[in-house]
Amino acid sequence: MKMPTISLESARDCLRRLRLGESWTAHHCVRWVGDGDCWTEFNAENALRELKSLVKKIDRYPLPISMGHKFEAPASAVLHENLKIPSTFAGARDFWLWLTFAAKEGGFVELIDWRFGSGTIADVNYGIGTMSTIREGLFARLWWRGEVGRNTDETGMPYSVARKGSVDLWRSHFIRPEIGRCRRVVEAFLRAKHPQDDSDGVQLTVDEERELSKRLTMLNATIAFEVLDSAEIDRIIAEAVQEIRNDKFG
Repeated sequence: MKMPTISLESARDCLRRLRLGESWTAHHCVRWVGDGDCWTEFNAENALRELKSLVKKIDRYPLPISMGHKFEAPASAVLHENLKIPSTFAGARDFWLWLTFAAKEGGFVELIDWRFGSGTIADVNYGIGTMSTIREGLFARLWWRGEVGRNTDETGMPYSVARKGSVDLWRSHFIRPEIGRCRRVVEAFLRAKHPQDDSDGVQLTVDEERELSKRLTMLNATIAFEVLDSAEIDRIIAEAVQEIRNDKFG
């Protein structure tokens, strides 16, 4: 499938003009790459419309830093469900730059300015960075959260996993480390973080989250989490949490 793209240089020029208050457009920079039929750009229009509806519901301009989770948790489901891109697009930096600066006449840029407008907005939030920092861009990160956070069961709430957890939890412990690529690990981590009832144990503290992420990252070198079922991963995490607490209080 062919996908729309713009280059890193074109995106940088658009952002430079934006910051200078000059008129800008990325329309003339768009290049379609790949084979087969063209991806449906209307999907981006749907996604933007639904994201703007979410912004209207939150009704804070710009969004305070402390309220980032109020947007990113539901937005991950909205973007993933509406964008409908193949996984090959997800790893293409130039596609995310197209979505940010070219789709719907640059309408997605306004969302980034709203999301981070209460502070200095780093280039990487617009998707401008190295290939290794693709998921630091807002929309690539939200799509990835929706992709990994889709439920594996038939609950009728396909994105309930994506809607759980803070922005920092997802960025630091799921998106950046490789353990977050396994959906069952993410689900199990969130079950440990947010127990269903008192019998499941005490909710993880921030320090325990960080230590658990480190231990799972080390275990990932010797354990293929992808071949384990949910019960096995739950057991590994429960044992790791108990060890963390024993080390702390022992």
